[in-house]
Amino acid sequence: MYVLEAAPIVTGSVRTPLSFFSRIEVARGSIVSVPVRGRMVPALVVSVRSAADERLDLRSLGYTLKKIGPTPPRRLFSEALMRAVSHEAEESVSTEGAVIAQVCFAGLIAEPRLRAPEIAPPQSDTRPEVLLLEAEVTERVHAYRSMVREAFARGASVLIIAPSLIEVSRLTSELGRGIEERTLQVSSALTGKALRTAWDRALHPDPVLVVGTPHALSFPIATLDTIVVERESARSYVLRSAPRVDVRRFAEHVAREQRARLVYADFPLRAETAARRATGDADDASRPQIRSQSTATVEVRDMRAQKTEGKSFTPLTAETIAALGNAHRRGLVSVVYAARSGVAPLTVCRDCGTPITDPTTGAPMVLHKTPRGTYFFSHRSGAVMSAERSCATCGGWNLISLGIGVERVRDALTTALPDTPIECVTADTVRTHPAALRAIERAQASGAVIVGTDRMLPYLPRAAVVAVASIDSMLSLTNWRAEEHALHTLYTLLERATESFIIETRQPNSRPIQNIVLGTPSEYVRDELAERRTYGYPPYATFIGLEWRGTEARCAEEAARVKQLLAGYDIVGPLPPEAVLRGVYRARATLRLEPNAWPEPDLLARLRSLPPSITCTVDPDDIV
Repeated sequence: MYVLEAAPIVTGSVRTPLSFFSRIEVARGSIVSVPVRGRMVPALVVSVRSAADERLDLRSLGYTLKKIGPTPPRRLFSEALMRAVSHEAEESVSTEGAVIAQVCFAGLIAEPRLRAPEIAPPQSDTRPEVLLLEAEVTERVHAYRSMVREAFARGASVLIIAPSLIEVSRLTSELGRGIEERTLQVSSALTGKALRTAWDRALHPDPVLVVGTPHALSFPIATLDTIVVERESARSYVLRSAPRVDVRRFAEHVAREQRARLVYADFPLRAETAARRATGDADDASRPQIRSQSTATVEVRDMRAQKTEGKSFTPLTAETIAALGNAHRRGLVSVVYAARSGVAPLTVCRDCGTPITDPTTGAPMVLHKTPRGTYFFSHRSGAVMSAERSCATCGGWNLISLGIGVERVRDALTTALPDTPIECVTADTVRTHPAALRAIERAQASGAVIVGTDRMLPYLPRAAVVAVASIDSMLSLTNWRAEEHALHTLYTLLERATESFIIETRQPNSRPIQNIVLGTPSEYVRDELAERRTYGYPPYATFIGLEWRGTEARCAEEAARVKQLLAGYDIVGPLPPEAVLRGVYRARATLRLEPNAWPEPDLLARLRSLPPSITCTVDPDDIV
């Protein structure tokens, strides 16, 4: 008889593994089926102990252990990966099963014919090296080629993870030339026979280049020597659902346990990553790039100086529209970026100043225009209201839309440039990877203007003119990383521009915009780190954000529990609950710890004792 500690492979599960019994011995890292709340779910075995060896009397436990399901156990994960998963489970205040559910694509769990990995690298206290590659994407690709050649010469393999499927495809195409038979592309698209073939090839001792989405970190690579985190500033590396796993942090755990070096690559690197140079925690893989190599001229247009008396509002100046039209006449692609979706992020009454808000949450509603009509949409609650409405306060119809959304930019360009094709690339217009590829291909074939939000950034081709119609809304967020996110967005756009890079803004003196004019992001990072040190922000502290939802009374009860449980720690909050849905409120609190003090065993035990309804996030973007 054996007692198993198994963590259900489901997100948002309990924070500690569950106990089951088995009549057969099951290896740690195996997948079994277990009964949870009346249904069988897959679970990851994290520990096994013999009832006979430990003289464990199951009848004296005080509770009844359930038996694992009849599905034969399958060992999918090596001991090294299991140790990395355990570290991440502590970092993210979750279980190993919940972490696996986030970092492993479902095809692996569902595929019954994958052979067990035999990878067992020796444990060592020596920390593998962490390298920084700060360069634009063209130079990064050259560096990757060198890394692959050097690794193959040593008989070793390389894993490169990228934040989006299009970036994975491009890197596979560029790096796999001449070594196609030794290059694997790994993503959730792999199923069935293709998945089994890729799995077996990765287990083979011959060196291989694996390029994939973050899920590729769970793939067994027999001779893994180097892990590269491409475009490490991408916000998608912090997974959206609980547990909020940071893939970059998990990659470092995997590298340490696999005895592989880790390379963080981007231009510019995040401030937290760049700070590791000064502490000696990381070295440069090559001389860091100091300035942007873009040959485009950078122009910042102060929209506060634009005269609009007697004219209808337009989201782009006449000069920018003329530059876009000129690019089309020469058969060249151009790009216009807007930070917000919809027509306008805010609509107010001219008579009394009352904004149109979500009646449940009070959040401003975004005006959207579709072929089916115009409507207000709440991105917080999903509520929809007709645009044919009056002011809720004074009953007036004199409403005005404020701010610049991507749909407003598209409509303005359609009117101003009737002979120029417009391709709109947003999460609403191109929901899938193939749809985005088709939109970009049409634009390149016709010399169109590509208009879009963050959704279009990974797909962007080289463009003669790149214009930023709206970045101010991003700079105005309460998110403490908002400026840094804006900086990375601007440098991504600048890198794609070949002739002109135009920023239209009402905040020309903001640090990201001033820095893009200089073209030296290292100066921004230096100032940002100095400011974070002064006010105690990461990497000079660690934040742990707590968030819970429920009725107003339930939020108050949980707030009292959090306050009592975490007494003695530096905690901000709990903040008063705010409405997010009809009858549903959200409350938050933030713990501030000394740098490198997390995970701390006593605090980890306290946080794990909280109900699963309270989400824990390490270093969240929003702390107030």
